[in-house]
Amino acid sequence: MLRRRLRNESDEALLSLTAAGDELALGELYDRFGRVTYGLAFRVVHDASLAEQAVQDAFLAVWRSEERFDGAREGVRAWLLELAHRKALDVQPAQELRTQPSRAGEPQLVFAEGGESSGVPSSYSGV
Repeated sequence: MLRRRLRNESDEALLSLTAAGDELALGELYDRFGRVTYGLAFRVVHDASLAEQAVQDAFLAVWRSEERFDGAREGVRAWLLELAHRKALDVQPAQELRTQPSRAGEPQLVFAEGGESSGVPSSYSGV
């Protein structure tokens, strides 16, 4: 019965209720946006368990009110997707981080084995 009431609430109202400690509101937010945030996170990390972790971290941050929503700046969906994207980048192992192929003349970041960048492009490592 209570969950049915929440289905009619706006996304912004659900965020407010979640910030006030309403678990059902958080569940409704997850029902609305969990699938799309997972899809985005999976495209970033290419791993189901890491994507799940990123989504969990994102919704946990909403629950803890660690992230502040600014309705004047963006909608709830865009904000949650941005949050999920940042969390996916956080959980992605460093050795898997890669830049897009560089354009001619642009440096390309290459991570050394073990996930740490040497700070020197591989073409200069012998200099």
